[in-house]
Parts: sequence; structure tokens; C-alpha cells
Amino acid sequence: MVQIISHDDITELRSAANILDIIGKHITLKPAGVGRYKGLCPFHDEKTPSFTISPHMNSWHCFGCGEHGDIYAFFMKLNSMNFPEAVEYVASLSGFQLHYKTIKNENSQNSQGAASGSISRQKSISRQKLYEINQKAAECFKKALYSSAGEKARKILYERKFNDADIKNFSLGYAPQNSLTKYLQDHGFTNNELIDSGISTQHNSTLIDRWQNRLIWPIFDLTDQVVGFGGRILDDNLKTAKYLNTKETKLYKKSQILYGINFARKSIAKHKQAIVVEGYTDVMAMHIAGFHNTVGTCGTAFGNSHAKLLRRIMADWGTGIGQNFPNANIGEVIFIFDGDQAGQKAAQKSFAEDQTFSAQTSVAIVPEGLDPCDLRIKGGDEAIQQLVNSAIPLFEYVIKSSIKDIKLDRPERRLTALKIAAPIIARIKDTGLRVQYTELAANWLRLKYEIVLSEINNELKKGEKNILSSKEDFNLTISDLTLAAILQAPKEVPEKFYKMLNSAFYSSSAKQEIYNLIVQAGGLDQAKKMGEKVFSQNILDLAEKNNSPNKKYLSSLINKPLLYDEKGRFDLYIQDIFRQFFLKSLNYYLSEYRAELKAITPSLLNKTQNNSKKEKLLKEIFRLEKIRKSLQKK
Repeated sequence: MVQIISHDDITELRSAANILDIIGKHITLKPAGVGRYKGLCPFHDEKTPSFTISPHMNSWHCFGCGEHGDIYAFFMKLNSMNFPEAVEYVASLSGFQLHYKTIKNENSQNSQGAASGSISRQKSISRQKLYEINQKAAECFKKALYSSAGEKARKILYERKFNDADIKNFSLGYAPQNSLTKYLQDHGFTNNELIDSGISTQHNSTLIDRWQNRLIWPIFDLTDQVVGFGGRILDDNLKTAKYLNTKETKLYKKSQILYGINFARKSIAKHKQAIVVEGYTDVMAMHIAGFHNTVGTCGTAFGNSHAKLLRRIMADWGTGIGQNFPNANIGEVIFIFDGDQAGQKAAQKSFAEDQTFSAQTSVAIVPEGLDPCDLRIKGGDEAIQQLVNSAIPLFEYVIKSSIKDIKLDRPERRLTALKIAAPIIARIKDTGLRVQYTELAANWLRLKYEIVLSEINNELKKGEKNILSSKEDFNLTISDLTLAAILQAPKEVPEKFYKMLNSAFYSSSAKQEIYNLIVQAGGLDQAKKMGEKVFSQNILDLAEKNNSPNKKYLSSLINKPLLYDEKGRFDLYIQDIFRQFFLKSLNYYLSEYRAELKAITPSLLNKTQNNSKKEKLLKEIFRLEKIRKSLQKK
């Protein structure tokens, strides 16, 4: 026998559930026209929002990846749920009471089928049952904390400067010695369900509690439902794991969960800033000190899934992305790491993640080997404020920390430090940022800019197969570089050179199309206002919309590093690109016009038409020669 959800309930819930509110807890949405809302799609990486909800139709559609459906389909895709699990999940979020029918196994598929709601409770525990178990466990833990057995756990919290109001706000609890399993069994949960939930473990054919004599933190998802727990031992001298988290379940996946995200979500969305720490008490300390946008990882390093979650909440779309989102701005993430060596290694590891995370990322290191909770105990809320204010860009921190043990009092040591720092700077994908950190490194190391630049370019050449390595290569790719410069470094492109451009300067249809896309997107002026990241993304979106055959070429123009030799600054290098490009083009046209002029023989000059043509050619040659001479002056 199996139970299936009532078909009428499925239909009624689909209409009754507020699709905008429910999905809006997972994605930050903004109005996008009459009756429509947009946000970043959770199903593929994007910088410009293409995920659209139409509440009046109870549906959603992503114009980027093509995924679409109703509210059930959203959670089936987002959380890898089957259909019945998605229905139960939406019901729990909506406060909707579902009704079940019991039928024979052989009829279950024919009755509702996999797509309409059949559910067998004999095969595996449902998400709804997991939520119920976790909620009951959380209630049990909360009661136990204020029992006589929980006195030591309460004392630890009080010593960490947390009061009863703080304990209540974060729903903290205490796990007594092996009593939770019995409590949950008495409330009707089966042994298999308790094992599957991770609440209980099997020991010598007997079920025992996973957490015993531990301080407990419930871990919530974005919808304020308990998905797991973290437990800390009360005696640090015990030879066991200091922290013990829920095992991986359908609800709890540590690579996708951030502790405190339910408390911090609104603040992160409002201020477009998130603070990431490493411990449960650190999250609490930051919130109590006034930083309600703080979250923490759960026993794992901050990864891409965490970054995507924060981006969705911050709506990290960049700036100036279109009429629907004129006030969108870039989100900021501040990592706070402990002052010990492990914390510093965590900062180093985050460097790689930042390359795929479009938010502006900074790092603050807690001084004296403390953690944020210790810092608050020692210095109060003011010390936490000073810590956040001390954050420096992640790139700067990684570079400086890599060379912090090298004394820079001798030329040999400064060059050794450069050998260490150069590969790090070369890994910065953003061309503009890489140039700035090249200049900063020269100041930090007290070396000539040309020396630092040469070393970084050498590192870039090691990692790139088709980069500029000689003057001959430069000339061969000069027209590509003019387009790449507009896309990658628009602020360095002189206005006078851009105004001289037109599609006729480009010989291939691919280059002409990219130039026309740049014009269509608003040209150099818009590129400077938006910034290269957002402007380039707009160009990519236009190419996608137009089904352009040159998308790969466009991508290479955006991502291929702009290298320059040691003789000049980056701005002068960009100017030289355009200068050489126009000189090359002018030489071509001058050659063509002179050949055409030579073809007009004296015998033909008596004809008015040829006289007029000669005059036009002479004027054009004179004009172009004047431009060429001005370009040759540096």
C-alpha cells in the first residue's frame, strides 16, 4: 500500500501558493514591467537577470537557459526533489493541509503517475517528514537547555557574553545524554526515519542519539525551516570532535548551506553586502554587534554554491544594466577569518573562488589569533566595528600575505618577493584590476614599475598560448585589440580615437558586427558609465539575442589578456593600439587613393567628371595625410 496526495489538493495548492513570495525567499526579485518580476536564475550562471516570474499565471521562465514551469517545477529543479516532495514542500511553506489517499502499489502509477503526485513512504523518507523530525528535535533541544542538565551549556553561553534573549533569538538548545531518540519515537517517528534524518545512529542494534551532552545550534534554510543541527562539546578536554553537524540529507548539504542565512537574508538584500565568518558563535556575535548581514559556513570552506546563493539574494547584477534595473549596484562580500594560520589559509583558498564571484570581495583578519566572538568579549561591539572597517580587498591581502615573511631591505629579497607575487597578480582575470595591482606591487616592493610589469607579463605568457609576445604579433592583431580595448578597458580609450572609428575600418564581417554591437549598446560613453564587466555582458546578451555566429570571437575579445611591454603605462599602451590601427588603415586608404589618382591620365582631365573626381581625391589625400602626421606625433 502507498499513499498519494489528493489531486484536488495539488490543483488547489498550485493556485493558492504565492509564487512571488515563496520563490522570492530564494531569489531577490525586482519589478520588470507590468505584472512581471526578474532576478538572477538559480539554474545557470549569469550576470544579467533573465529569470522571470509572472504571478498572474503562477509560472516562471528563464530566457537565458530556457527552464520554465510552475511552483512545483521550480523546487523540483532547485532542490532535486521528486514531484510529491515538491508539493509537500510548497504546502509546508504555504501552511496548506494536504490530504492523502491510500491505494495499492500496482495502481499508484496509473492513479497519479510520477508527474502528478504518487508518493511511497515505504521507499525513502520524504522531505516533509525530515522537516517534521527536525522541528520536533529543535523543540526538544530548546526545552533541555533550560533544564538542570543544561546548566553547563547555559554557563558556556553566558561566559561568551550571550544573554537569554540572544539564546531565544537563535533558538539554541542542549542535547542531553541519549534522550532525543526516545522522545521522537514516542511522537510516532519510526527507527528508519530517525536514521535517515541523521538524528539517530545505530549502535549494536540499538538506536542512540547522534548528539549527546552538546550545545546545539539549529540550522535554518531561507524559509525559516530547520534543515539540520550543529553541536559543540561542553568539555574541550574530551577526545572527540569539537563540533558535530548533521550528516548529509535531502535537506542538509553543507556545500549549499550558510548558517544564519534566514536571519541575514533581508539585510543582505537591502544593503547588498554580506559578511562571511567561520563559526556559529561568530555569527551570533556579529549579529548582536549590529551586523545582521552575517552568515557562516557549516564545517566546510566557502564555495561556488555559497557564492551563487549570496548573489541571488544580493541581486549582484552589476551597474546600469538596463531600464528595468537602473539602480542595481554591485554587491560586496567581506570574509572575516580567524587570526590563526588556518584562517589565513582560508583567505588564500577564497582567492580562487573570487575569480568566479562577481561581488567585490574583501578580507578582514581578526587580530591576536582571536575569532569574532572572542574579539567582542574582549573589546565589545566597537571592536567588531573596527574589524569590519579594517577589511582590505582580497587580492591585496593574498599578495601581501604571500610575501609577509620576506624582509624587503635588500634588492635580492625584493626580487624574491616579486617572484612570489607575480604569479598571483597574473591570475587576476580582470585586466584593469591586474594593471592596478601591478602598480601597487611596484610601490609595495619598492621596485621599478617596468621590472614588475615584465615579471607579470612573463607569468601571463606561461599561462596563455596565443598572447602577444612580439611586435610582429601586435601588428597582426591590431584591429582585434581596438575592439578588445573598448570591451576590457573603456576608461583608457581616448574619446577622439573612438569618434574616428566606423565599421568601414574593419575588413571582416565578424569585426564589423562586434563594432556595430558596441554602437548598439551605447558606445564608449555607456561603456565608461557602466564599467567594462556590465557593458561586456550587455554585448554578449545582444549577441545571444541576435543569434550571432561570432559569439566565440566576441568572448575571446572580452577575456583575452591585454599585454603591453615595459616601456609605458597601460593608458599609453591603449592609445598606441589605436594610433597604430589608424596609421595602418590610413596607409591603406592613402595607397588606394593615390593609385586611383594615378589612373586619371592627362588625356582625361578635360572631362568635368574626372576633374571633379581628382579634386575630391586630392582633398581626401590631404585630409588623411594631416591626420596621419598628427598620429605620428607622440
